[in-house]
Amino acid sequence: IIGAGPVTVTASQAGNSNYAAATPVSQNFTVTPAMLTVTANNASRSFGVGNPSFTYTISGLVNGDTTAVVSGTATETTTATTTSPGGTYPIIFSTKVLIAANYVFNYVNGTLTVSAAPAVVLTTTATLIKVSGGYQATIKITNSGSAPATNVLLTTATVGVASGLPLPQNFGT
Repeated sequence: IIGAGPVTVTASQAGNSNYAAATPVSQNFTVTPAMLTVTANNASRSFGVGNPSFTYTISGLVNGDTTAVVSGTATETTTATTTSPGGTYPIIFSTKVLIAANYVFNYVNGTLTVSAAPAVVLTTTATLIKVSGGYQATIKITNSGSAPATNVLLTTATVGVASGLPLPQNFGT
């Protein structure tokens, strides 16, 4: 058997001085093509960066065959764009034109993982204490995000209610 398709096997016996020749007997069957699995390789990238070139892997070759028996093209795409938020996106086959004698193809999607955009997470704390001759306000701004916080501008600060003499100065905006 050298490939997929119909096969007829015939058994025969010529006979000899003790036995007469047997009537040939044929058996028909079909050899089905082997299944090749074409798997989109998973990929990853950072937010704000273009998608990488996608690749795939072919598995399931039999009888010593290599990928050299496969011709044609398979191309992959995804819905993720440069501005897509962090998360996972399918890598799908947009073109499925691979061929190989004695094989059929099964296409398996992959996953593109986009890392989240760096974030600035600011928290503020404000305290007002009475000191000799007046009050002292302390405003602390902390960035717990993954991106640097540069050029932070504090536009409004409410420190709370204070009493006593002298009264605290109005901070305004």
